[in-house]
Amino acid sequence: MKVRILRPALEDLAIGREFYDRQSEAVVHRVLDCRRDPKWIRRALQEKGG
Repeated sequence: MKVRILRPALEDLAIGREFYDRQSEAVVHRVLDCRRDPKWIRRALQEKGG
């Protein structure tokens, strides 16, 4: 079976790749788990200086 990928699809893939490449440049300072008790989150942020 041969699969032919049309030019618009290739362009979409290229745009998506550029988007995700730029995302890898971002710096993550903190990840917040919203399933935690808000009091625990507040206390943990205060301890870390956040």
